Amino acid sequence: MKEKYRMIIDDIDAKMLELLSERLCVIDDLSAEKRENGLPIEDLSREGKMLGNVQTDEGRALIKALTAISKAYQKGHFNIYLTGMPYSGKSTVLRELADVTDRECVDTDELIEKLAGMSIPDIFKKRGEDGFRKLESDVLRECARRGSLIVATGGGILTRDGNIPVIKNSGTVVLIDRPLDELRESYLADNSENRPLIKSVDDLELIYFERFKRYRETADMIISDRADAAAKIIEFAKEKGLYV
Repeated sequence: MKEKYRMIIDDIDAKMLELLSERLCVIDDLSAEKRENGLPIEDLSREGKMLGNVQTDEGRALIKALTAISKAYQKGHFNIYLTGMPYSGKSTVLRELADVTDRECVDTDELIEKLAGMSIPDIFKKRGEDGFRKLESDVLRECARRGSLIVATGGGILTRDGNIPVIKNSGTVVLIDRPLDELRESYLADNSENRPLIKSVDDLELIYFERFKRYRETADMIISDRADAAAKIIEFAKEKGLYV
């Protein structure tokens, strides 16, 4: 007799697991749209309606458990965004992370060049800064939609207000915060012409003071010492519930 009921329960459990798998597949698509459009994964009004439609304590407990699973699942696929000034070392940290995680690591500047089919200086020449920023926002939204990435962002990506909710609602933000005197040294040692907005030390300093506050206000984590930066970031990401 006991075996009969156990078989029935096992069959119900299998169906529930199948339904949960289907639910998470739908959540994948929903969360991708939310990330791309800078919308939070939490919808407290909807959660309240769901609980209000359930009459039993057991049913409400089940809804709460499903909601918690859904939130954790969505947060687990959040991106890790590296922000900071040009010459801060984001690309270096990105390469270090690529060696110690299975996540795909991308650089928005490289993605922009691939999308436009030309270098960043050429984009500025032909389309101006506004044209470049539009491409940058397009690339950011695509990264947000994909999820589960580590993204080194361009130094000016936070200058567009519309980019901030996309970043904040699709990932955790790590600021690579390098002192201004070290940024100056790196600029002076750089022979590259790939930074159209920085033609002198004065340009670098102006950009630094224009962006510094926004960098810090947006960051969830600040890396001031790049020693073992990759390990620190991964540990922080795990604490935030990301799959790394």
